[in-house]
Amino acid sequence: MFELMDASSINHIVIFLLGQPFPEGFGATVHFLWPSTTNPSWVFLGILTNDKPSAIFKLGGLYRLNMLTS
Repeated sequence: MFELMDASSINHIVIFLLGQPFPEGFGATVHFLWPSTTNPSWVFLGILTNDKPSAIFKLGGLYRLNMLTS
């Protein structure tokens, strides 16, 4: 886990799976936490697998949606 400064200004995030591959049949889910003092919200972005070891996820609209539902 790591913190992205000024996350509300980020439109896309790119994730690369580097190094050792997953065991056969396994993968990873990618989630993003919008910080909030009243209602922190985890958002599912997608998955990474050995067949798809990188992905581009759009965040821009998720921030506005999170602000409306918080």
